[in-house]
Amino acid sequence: MVDFVKIADKYQIDRSRIEFEITEAVLLDDSQIKNVREGLQMIHQYGFKSSIDDFGTGYSSLSLLQEFDIDTLKLDRSFFQDINNAKARDVVACIVDIAKKLDIRTVVEGIETLQQVEYLKKMECNTIQGFFFSRPLPIPEFEQWLYRFQILDYMKIEKEV
Repeated sequence: MVDFVKIADKYQIDRSRIEFEITEAVLLDDSQIKNVREGLQMIHQYGFKSSIDDFGTGYSSLSLLQEFDIDTLKLDRSFFQDINNAKARDVVACIVDIAKKLDIRTVVEGIETLQQVEYLKKMECNTIQGFFFSRPLPIPEFEQWLYRFQILDYMKIEKEV
């Protein structure tokens, strides 16, 4: 952990902007529970953030959210494959609501349709990512995409004013 601290400090990166991601499967390994808990405590002691990736792909237990100090919950795309299914929508709504009550940010991954985006906006999910917005891009293409996005956002603000 000390190496991460040194690197963040060397490049003057606010440690709270760095998030260590663990997969849900790590939390389910009873032999590693103590190590995981201590690791998460250390991450926070140094000012970094933590997240659970692929939440909902294994044998998720809501007790994980109670037992471990997590900043962000990343919901797997499998929750959104059938957004027309009322039961699936209710499960997502409950998870997002629990996360809000526990002050845990939510990120949904693998979003591909406007219908999914609109639903997640209604649920007040913190972050939505996926091919709907863009495929993964090499750095030069990403910089062009970001520039276009910022210009469009600026133009929108100008019109509103």
